[in-house]
Amino acid sequence: MKSHAAFPDVQFVDLAPLADPALVPSAVARVLGVPEAKNRSAFEALREHMGTRRVLLVLDNFEHLLGAARDIGGLLAACSGLETRPVAMRRGSKVSK
Repeated sequence: MKSHAAFPDVQFVDLAPLADPALVPSAVARVLGVPEAKNRSAFEALREHMGTRRVLLVLDNFEHLLGAARDIGGLLAACSGLETRPVAMRRGSKVSK
């Protein structure tokens, strides 16, 4: 595991509002600024956008969306510069970059 200092881009994805694991790729794409396209899935758009960019995704509240693990795993396999850190934030916690 690499230090987060090795990543020039750290992105926080708040998954708490989601109830459907199928929406996780779209939520990640929104945070990364990946535009939606009708002719490709959010997963495909993310894969194309990421390429070899070095990004650390902090996935907050991923534990209730474990059905998205296959999508996130596929993204990690396809994008060599991507790493994730699933976290569970507590009320009142602050995130610092």
